[in-house]
Amino acid sequence: MGEVFRALDEKLNRHVAIKILHSCFCTSPEVMRRFSNEGRVLAKLRHKNIVKVFDYGTVNETPYLCQEFIEGTDLKKLIEADYPFTPNEVVHIVAEVASALVHLHENNILH
Repeated sequence: MGEVFRALDEKLNRHVAIKILHSCFCTSPEVMRRFSNEGRVLAKLRHKNIVKVFDYGTVNETPYLCQEFIEGTDLKKLIEADYPFTPNEVVHIVAEVASALVHLHENNILH
């Protein structure tokens, strides 16, 4: 539904991730509502496996989320590249994801 860009927050001298909604979705009030709601909801959460949201809004009618930038490799890319995960790595990844999902559910958020 969107693209994510790495950017520099010049005020705080840190890299951030800017998530921008694709323009084809900007005409849907429902999608716009959900995107704004995502920003408000994520901004309230505090969990080591959920990115922090610093800001959200609209610039030139394009909605954006400004989020914590996490350095590293995308898990999806590793899976697509047939990365040889060890059983211990798989258990660790699943446990980390489950921990984040539990936190979401404890905050009445379904993902």
